[in-house]
Amino acid sequence: MPFSSTRKIAEAAIAAALWAAPNLSAQVTDLTVLRQRAKDIQSTMFGRECTPECIHPQIGELKKLVRDYSLQKLNQSNGDTEALMRDLLTIDNAWLLDWTNKRPTRENGVPPFTFRRKNPGGELIVTVNSFATGATALPQDAVIIQGFRTENGQYFFADETGDSLFGISWVYHPAEMLQSPVPDEVWFIIGGQVSGVMGHLDRVRVFSFDGHRFQERWAPEDREAMEITVSNDEIRATYLGPKVEPPGGRGFPHQDHMEEKLHLSVTGVEQISLWNHHDTVPQRR
Repeated sequence: MPFSSTRKIAEAAIAAALWAAPNLSAQVTDLTVLRQRAKDIQSTMFGRECTPECIHPQIGELKKLVRDYSLQKLNQSNGDTEALMRDLLTIDNAWLLDWTNKRPTRENGVPPFTFRRKNPGGELIVTVNSFATGATALPQDAVIIQGFRTENGQYFFADETGDSLFGISWVYHPAEMLQSPVPDEVWFIIGGQVSGVMGHLDRVRVFSFDGHRFQERWAPEDREAMEITVSNDEIRATYLGPKVEPPGGRGFPHQDHMEEKLHLSVTGVEQISLWNHHDTVPQRR
């Protein structure tokens, strides 16, 4: 057997052993290997139309992959989130970007994102990663949000959010750090267009992270043509209301323009006001 073939087999065996090892963050440092692993996992999810449950093992692998690498990078770089984000940019959606021959970009609010907060007792860091799954025409993103904290100068993984954002097809509102009403917590907002439905249906979430666990602070129902504006400790959401049939059932249904204002408080996200502007939008059936 040629030496080059023997070497390739040996390298493949070493790589397999590393990926099977329980402590990935302590052993895998090659970003190229990591990116290829992410591509392999994503390739098994893309093109499959199903709920998160049917690709739960693959999503779990991706969560572990970005969690372990993020933890390793934070500890090696002394918490350099910009360096971490550059690396995550090569991992997130690697298979899809190669398949479509596109270069990684952070335009239009596409993850990854990182947030950090320095507190007297230590530092908090939140990462947001995303991998497209599902049908090729209307891909559904698996959004992975993870939190880390420091203790005595060392970074530790703390928690991650669930799958409530699974199914958005792209992030329309860049994940944005909010003015936290609770001292020593990270609050942020993220939203995206829901895939696989007719019309422009959007989903948005507000999360908080206290260094130990995430809380979902605002989880409104999916709304049509929703736009979000953040100002200090307030959120303004505009969207289309429910479709209303005309009297007698003749003609096309219509939808009113709605406007909601919310305030961030220590107890969560509280509604300040809700207006129906009554400037209706005709709808086709």
